[in-house]
Amino acid sequence: DKRGVRSGLRCASFFNFIGCILRFVAVLWAPNFTVLMISQIFLSVAFVFTFPAPPILAARWFGEKERTLATMIAATANSLGGAAGQLIPPLIV
Repeated sequence: DKRGVRSGLRCASFFNFIGCILRFVAVLWAPNFTVLMISQIFLSVAFVFTFPAPPILAARWFGEKERTLATMIAATANSLGGAAGQLIPPLIV
């Protein structure tokens, strides 16, 4: 928490961007399993920055009685997004 939430989420955005570009290259443009695994490493590093964000943001933006609900909604949305990311792509391909 030394550098703040904004810099942490910026790092997450950067790693997520690089991971998505590498995944695109590894799957659609030039199929390569090694590049696919490297993209997964970048996406995993991004998750390290985004996973603790909901309670931190809830503590800063919401009142004492609203924090639990805000944290629960954000954490559930994070999990549902991960589940949708696993379920939807096979339907497209």
